[in-house]
Amino acid sequence: MEKRMNKGLKIVAATVFLTLAIWIGSKIYFQDVFEMTWPKYIAKAASLSAVILMCWSVILSARFRFVENWFGGLDRVYQAHKKIGKTAFLLILIHPIFLAVNKLPSIELFIRNFWFLSIENSTYNLGHNVGILAISLMTILIALSVYIKIPYHIWKKSHELFGLVLVLAIFHVLIVNQDVATYPLLSFWIYGVFIFTIYSLIYIQILYKFFGPRFNYRISDIEVVDKSLELTMTPENKIMDYHPGQFAYISFCNKKISREAHPYSISYSPQKDGQVKFGIKQLGDYTETLVDLEIGNRAILYGPYGKFGDKFVNSNKDCVFVGGGIGITPFLGMWDYKLANSDFKPAVDVFYVVGESLEGSFDNDMQKIAIKNKYENNVTHSDCSYELYESNKNGYITADYIIGKTGNSKDKLFFMCGPRVMCDGLINDLKKHGVRNSQIIMEDFNILHFPKRKTLADWLKF
Repeated sequence: MEKRMNKGLKIVAATVFLTLAIWIGSKIYFQDVFEMTWPKYIAKAASLSAVILMCWSVILSARFRFVENWFGGLDRVYQAHKKIGKTAFLLILIHPIFLAVNKLPSIELFIRNFWFLSIENSTYNLGHNVGILAISLMTILIALSVYIKIPYHIWKKSHELFGLVLVLAIFHVLIVNQDVATYPLLSFWIYGVFIFTIYSLIYIQILYKFFGPRFNYRISDIEVVDKSLELTMTPENKIMDYHPGQFAYISFCNKKISREAHPYSISYSPQKDGQVKFGIKQLGDYTETLVDLEIGNRAILYGPYGKFGDKFVNSNKDCVFVGGGIGITPFLGMWDYKLANSDFKPAVDVFYVVGESLEGSFDNDMQKIAIKNKYENNVTHSDCSYELYESNKNGYITADYIIGKTGNSKDKLFFMCGPRVMCDGLINDLKKHGVRNSQIIMEDFNILHFPKRKTLADWLKF
């Protein structure tokens, strides 16, 4: 997974370096290299790089299959999306600072460069003002995303306004950056990136709901366990083909529930009749409204997405699953897949980590999956184990505990999904036991759940 992630980031970095190479090469070819001072070179380079990264930020949010393949899963795509967005913001701040440095030693002109200018008979000043507006709007949106706790649907709408920031940034570049208009190869490249980015924005905001990977289902069963909903859905026509460990975006057709699509892990392995099951924990404003769902309600599924279970299905190595809290949901389908297939040889050990047993909403599902497969498929799996681990009673789960229960870790694959603190601690712990990065597969479950607000230090971490 990390290799794929690196491949995706390398492609993004390559487009930035290609942009700068075309820009510098064009300046050399047209012999106007020395017309700018060095601060202006840094400002221009930061501006071009930031705009390319902002374009990538939109492209990565469009859920294109080829992009998901580059990064090794949609969760990895959104991790890259966050990193690239942070980098773009920092570069955007560098741009006006070094343009202002170019105004020194005049302190007045230096300060004026950070505010709006009179646009009377000045196209450049108009472009400057658009740039200041883009930076201001981006700063406000980041503050809303990171520091201010607002309902998810409002946060989501505010996040969509980053598209407006990009449009303003593009407008700024087209007006102010004369190099883009002057150099044919640079203009061809930049305009091409802009066109594809605008298409990506239109696709995810408008076209996706009609032309995305869409499947019509109806809710055929609803189970309520503690604060969790377990929804079984039956296809109306076309069946969604998925693999264990994947997830789908769901839009429910119920007047009492918002139609916005949210991602949820698929809880069972593929069924012959096309039924799918989702385990949903009520964690926020939106999920609390799902109690109004009724049997027979239509649901539109978009997907499937994710490559979390690929290595499990395609490898012959024994596996250990560690799911923390709601992070157990992708393992339900993988556990079902293992128990339902007698010819699937790798051993599987599952640890469902909760504070106390009452919090184990999906413990009953894990046991029902084992019982169902034992009787329906008439198979037993002596090489499998399942444990509900209570951290309040036993302390944080450790690599020592897991290896002590499962045996030699040399060739095993370790799959994790859950709170980042738990996963990071286990990863560091496993590495001390000689477990390699290639043996550890982690799904960042923040894509499936609204993340907590962060401090500035947290936000700046890459």
